[in-house]
Amino acid sequence: MNTASTHLYLHRVGSGLMLFVMATGGEAAELFQIGSNTTHARDELGFAVSSEADRVAASAPGESSERGAVYVFDCSVAGCTQEARLAPADLQVGDAFGTALAQSGNTLVVSAPGQSAGAVYVFVSSAPGLWSQQAKLSDPGGKTDQRFGAALALLDDTLLVGAAGEGGDRGAVFAFNRTGSLWSIPTLLLAPDGVAGDGFGSALALSNRHALIGAPYEGNTGPGQSYARGAAYAFERLSPTSWFSTPVKLLASTPANAALFGFSVALEGNRAAIGAPFAAAGDGRIQIFDFASGFGWSAGAELGSVWTQPGARLGWSLTLDGEQLVSGAPFDAADPGAQCGATLRHAHAAGIWTELEPLRLRSRQPGDLAGWMQTSNGTRHAAALPALTRSGLEHAGAIAWFDELELVFAEGYEIPHPDCFDAP
Repeated sequence: MNTASTHLYLHRVGSGLMLFVMATGGEAAELFQIGSNTTHARDELGFAVSSEADRVAASAPGESSERGAVYVFDCSVAGCTQEARLAPADLQVGDAFGTALAQSGNTLVVSAPGQSAGAVYVFVSSAPGLWSQQAKLSDPGGKTDQRFGAALALLDDTLLVGAAGEGGDRGAVFAFNRTGSLWSIPTLLLAPDGVAGDGFGSALALSNRHALIGAPYEGNTGPGQSYARGAAYAFERLSPTSWFSTPVKLLASTPANAALFGFSVALEGNRAAIGAPFAAAGDGRIQIFDFASGFGWSAGAELGSVWTQPGARLGWSLTLDGEQLVSGAPFDAADPGAQCGATLRHAHAAGIWTELEPLRLRSRQPGDLAGWMQTSNGTRHAAALPALTRSGLEHAGAIAWFDELELVFAEGYEIPHPDCFDAP
């Protein structure tokens, strides 16, 4: 809800001292948590999340000895109801099905990079709750140990699959296209200046015109010199099935060693957001780029957060939705090492980015890793807490659901764990 408001929050600092802090600005508070109907320790529900209209998909790659599973929820009803559990019959221990996922229309894609050659499963829905497997995709060359499926991006009938371990971790991206129910032999996208260790394909985003590919370990120039500064590559689409072979290389405005720029990426129209969660001594930064026909890509604002604590890892995950940027900082905590996590918001208007209040959880706890991943659709947001202890089960995980049109905690108190209070 992007309206001015004032609320009272209760924070604990030091040895028992309680402070009342007045906060103003647009706010979105957690309405409820989403969990699977069958919860186990180490499931890590929310390791990856994706939304499409009122449908939210969340993965649990740790389920069943890391065979993995994906849960689909219908959030058009109060509380979000589980409508499907997806777990292919051929999964084996360690496949990590659900490491990455993406949705577009009635199609859901899920990766299992723990399989020897890696795989991506394609599911289609014929009606709410009814899903069938359409295809299982892999590298046509049959290479092993290249982390095929480390990242995914899907738009209509185009699927990008990251294989960040290909070529000694140089990395590659496979671009598949679908005609009817048949998927093509993929086009291979590479960084023209890529070298072993870059991790090209670790993060992916896709729009009608562009593909954005992160290479967070790019920039190693030798012992004692620059290392892991990171980069992202913007490929332009020439047609639904072809790409311009020479990408534009995007770099941070303030490059730094071990920043991992390109660890996360997001696209919305002609705007890109690129995360560098280890920049600024681990506080994290996000760089905005804008594209204009005839001029190409230009660097815009570099974003931080006034709400997070040192070492928060802002930019660990990113979602661009209209004029709003939602980002995860899963290591945010008042007490270093508590790993409470946070989900932050920035809004763009008249050429200026302004930070809004964070998505407020009912009760952040140490070790939750809130904001590990998130997805947004208009006023509604889902933020992952994959390490949350649920019903006494460690790392069971859950999804926190937010709607800006409904406000919980208005005129009330929020009492977070003392290691997890919000700043400023």
